Amino acid sequence: IIWRSTTAIHLFILLLAVIQLWIIFRISAADLEVIKFRDGSRASFYTLIIILPWILLQLLKFQNLAACMALTRSNLALSLIVILAANIIAFSFTYFFNIIKTRIIITILASIFLIFSFWPDAVGYLYIIQLIFGQIGAVWLLLIVLYKAAGGSAEKAPWKTTSAVATGGILFFILIFIYYASYDISLPFDNWLVPVFIAIFIAICGLVAVILRKRQEKNYRDNSRIKSANTGSIASKNYKPLYLLLCLLIIPIIMFVPTKAPSYVASEEDSVTVMTYNIHQGFNINGYLDLESIAEVIERNGADVVALQEVSRGWVINSSVDNLSWLSDRLEMDYIFMPASDAVWGNAILSRYPVEIIKSGFLPRMGAPLRRSFILAEIKLAENENINILCVHLHHIEDEGYIRESQVESLIEEWGGLERTAIMGDFNAEPNDPEIRVMYDAGLLDSHALIGKGEGLTWVHYKSYRRIDYIWVTDDIRISNLVVPYSIASDHLPIAVDIK
Repeated sequence: IIWRSTTAIHLFILLLAVIQLWIIFRISAADLEVIKFRDGSRASFYTLIIILPWILLQLLKFQNLAACMALTRSNLALSLIVILAANIIAFSFTYFFNIIKTRIIITILASIFLIFSFWPDAVGYLYIIQLIFGQIGAVWLLLIVLYKAAGGSAEKAPWKTTSAVATGGILFFILIFIYYASYDISLPFDNWLVPVFIAIFIAICGLVAVILRKRQEKNYRDNSRIKSANTGSIASKNYKPLYLLLCLLIIPIIMFVPTKAPSYVASEEDSVTVMTYNIHQGFNINGYLDLESIAEVIERNGADVVALQEVSRGWVINSSVDNLSWLSDRLEMDYIFMPASDAVWGNAILSRYPVEIIKSGFLPRMGAPLRRSFILAEIKLAENENINILCVHLHHIEDEGYIRESQVESLIEEWGGLERTAIMGDFNAEPNDPEIRVMYDAGLLDSHALIGKGEGLTWVHYKSYRRIDYIWVTDDIRISNLVVPYSIASDHLPIAVDIK
């Protein structure tokens, strides 16, 4: 919605905020007056600690709109429909909570759904199925845990809630650190096992909660206080929240209103401007997320085709932003994407011309924590005219050039001598390094060595240093007007060149 900068859209967003505040104050004024809160027993501590790890799973998958777009290859509106539908379906299942006899069975099924929703390499429809059933399991288990925590007990435990949430918060930061640190540190296990471990942990807490609560209800069946607790608002069939959730579906429907789509251009000039740019996941050198500055750099240099590296499409530590769809919408350019470290981080190509993937794949890893990839695409400039763009990002550890050399050799083999090709990207190596000599030996031409001015340094921290980004071209392509524009929008400077 925020892309539609009109008064009507701004008023609609304001209306949503007003409705949300009205719901909050209505609950505060009415329901909270009659709800009796209890401290609960010590056993509740062992269930409440799941709350923040549960939220981490929501951030990683169930509410991660950018990841859904990347893994289902859908647009923003369709991905929002999928996530909203998953939330609505999951919330609907909570109405089965009234059927006491089925709670344990549903809790077991919910645990299975949640655990298998994080099985890796799911894309397309399989990812959608995982998201819906996983969210059903997640919401049900949270309900079970909160119901146990709110239950009455003769045994009190001061600071139960505070201690449990604090412990859950510590777990949250430890787990998210392990998940993302695995891209810089070699671990004895794959990082996709982290959310699986969290899901198993939540499932165990949920099963413990439902068993303890059932035992408690049995022991105090004749106690009127427990009876009243068991017939509280959690078991009442109030469908108003469900109706409100269904109303949210109007948001993605509005987003289907036609807006500016990538407008392809016909090549009427003698040249097309290509650019390589490591965008540092959208963060500038001051550490702020600043995709607008990235877009302005691309615009100022008139780039028609841009090879992007370090493209994040839903990393939680990067605010779960989809760098690629954001830039595509902002610049009105089409895109293709190839994952690298995981399914939502890798390389991409933006283009004002029709673009089609020729091939893509992974480069030799040789024990490195961070997997690397390449993407080779055809850019259709006119009916019988095209250029080929190969975007790549090589291993980054400075003293491990042997890994980069192996990756370059694999890259040359994948390129296969294809004519009218520009190979662009972050090579993390300087001109005299052995891995760069492999590019020269393959007959490729270094654009900066041919027509560049100055040192062409591309790595920057206020002051640029080291030339590690390159645009290589085949000898059947004429190039001109190479520039390395200074900017602090990323920790790399882009390289732009006109291709005849």
